[in-house]
This record gives sequence, C-alpha cells and structure tokens, in this order.
Amino acid sequence: LIKSNIMKNMGSKTAKDGFKEEDFLVNKLNEDTILRKMLEKFIGKNLTNDACKIKGNTKSDIVISNINIKHKKTKNKQFGQIGRQCVDTLVNNIPELEKCKYILKNLCELPINPVTQMCDKKYKIKKLNNNNYSKNELNELIDIFEKNKKNIIDYAFNGHEQKYKPELFSISLFNKNIREKLIFWKMDDIIDHLINYNVKIKKSQTVIEISKDLTFQRKGGDSGRKQANNFQFKFIPS
Repeated sequence: LIKSNIMKNMGSKTAKDGFKEEDFLVNKLNEDTILRKMLEKFIGKNLTNDACKIKGNTKSDIVISNINIKHKKTKNKQFGQIGRQCVDTLVNNIPELEKCKYILKNLCELPINPVTQMCDKKYKIKKLNNNNYSKNELNELIDIFEKNKKNIIDYAFNGHEQKYKPELFSISLFNKNIREKLIFWKMDDIIDHLINYNVKIKKSQTVIEISKDLTFQRKGGDSGRKQANNFQFKFIPS
C-alpha cells in the first residue's frame, strides 16, 4: 500500500475547479518528483516516460511507462461503480455463470416497451427471495458465485482486454470538496484481499455481495432507458 497525502501541496483545490481526476493524476505524476519516486519504489520499476490518459472506454484510465492505472474519485466509505454491462456479456466472458443466468437477468432486466423502447416499469424485477425462488435455487446462486469468485472479481476490475488490464488502482480521496489524499494499490493485492470474504445476498434482496465492499446489482436510473437493464459492479475503495 502506498499513500501520498497531497493536502499540503494542493491547498484548497476542490472538485469545483473543473479538474477531471484523471487529468489531475496525470499532471501530478508528471510534476511531483517525490510521488513519482514513491511509486517507483512501490512497484519496483523505473518510470522513465510521462503519464498520459488512455482514450476510450477501457478498464484503465492512465498509463505511465507501460504501467496501466485505474483511477477513481471517491469519499470515505463511498460506493462507486467500477463496471457495467449486460448480463449476457458477463456470462459470455464467464461461462460458468450460465446456470444462474436466468436469475441474474430477472434481477436486472425489465421488459422493453415495444413502442417507447424504454424499460416497462409496470413490471418489477424479481428479488432474490423465497417468493420468487426456492431455497435450493438461491443456495445454488451463492454457490456458483462462490466457486467462481476469483474470476468474477478479476473480471470486475480487469475486464477481458489484456492490453488495458490495470496494474494499479488509485483513488483521489475527498473530504467534502477537498481533495485530501492519493492512495495507490496493486490490483493483484486488491483481488487477493477480496477473495477472502464469502458471497451473500444483501438484506435488500436486490444485491449480491461478492465480497466485502464489492457488489453486483442492477444499474437502474438512466431515465428508464435500456441501459438501466445493465448490471453494475460497485466497490468501496476506502
């Protein structure tokens, strides 16, 4: 774990300055020699090139000397989305989830109104309870997630494109509007930590807790557009 407290250097810089956090981190890595040296020691590699943003929608936001970094803005104990897509795509990438695919689709996907092409809200998602499923079905769901937990967690953070697999996960930690700290973790350390917790269904019956601070649930929102039927992985990094 590496922590760089940047409150002293940044003074009262706030989110209202309009700085995207990726831009902020790129500038910080390129200009702050102390942080750069700390990071070199942490990863055991020399950072000879400048940092730059990665274009497009990938699992990594920034690259520096062939080291990919995923960066998020967050507050203490705040859930943030680390990925979203349709259930079919998830199952295509992790075929072992095929057996529980119908449950995941019932949890995430509402019928699409043929006229408006929006989620038809006169229907409800099927919660993960005994009104909708047998005890055996719910136990099998948990068992499938448990047996494939490493692959699911790896997919949540790293996706399927090796080129954009992040080696580091970093956050800008805010207190109200003040950016207080930068924190870096090795991605492998995060995954190794998260696999130590058991899978369970949360009390809301709409969320699967894959591990401590990592969940699977329906995305929702989007004013009821089709994208609301996606699932999302949510994570508390701090």
